[in-house]
Amino acid sequence: MPLLGFSFNEIMTKKTTTPSPPPPTNTRPQSELRYATGSTGFVEQRRSARLNIPIRIEYTLSLSNAGENKGSVFAKDISIGGCLIELNHELPPDAQMGLSVFLGDGDTQVLHLTGLVARQHLTTNGLYEYGIAFDPLTHKARKQFTDFCFAKMYEMVGLKNWPNVKQAPKQK
Repeated sequence: MPLLGFSFNEIMTKKTTTPSPPPPTNTRPQSELRYATGSTGFVEQRRSARLNIPIRIEYTLSLSNAGENKGSVFAKDISIGGCLIELNHELPPDAQMGLSVFLGDGDTQVLHLTGLVARQHLTTNGLYEYGIAFDPLTHKARKQFTDFCFAKMYEMVGLKNWPNVKQAPKQK
């Protein structure tokens, strides 16, 4: 009896008439969201989900011909792999940056990272958007960032604190 339109002998000898799919033209994996929604014709540039909340970032950029460029900016979005910032001046492509990412309120939780300018785009309002790719995070930095993201997501949907958030003991 044929199984799925193929006989047992055809399946065992791999002599089926179903053609093999063509090799992928894009080696970057499709995002889970695009896979789930069946979206096609889009090459995913990011490897991880983004958090669209303002996070203060201080950056230091060492320029060989102009010394050091420092500044503070709020990221337009951020993920475990990078962030998007907007500046009013141009940066060199592939520039290396030192970054201090301020998680939470105040200066108590700061991630010190390095990254590079992965892409730039001049917006219609004359500002430069920069995609900054972070260098690989340490295990500790990755956990700290992940806990921060989950705490923010819990806060956004109105749930109590993320379980890893340390709270002061209740007074009796």
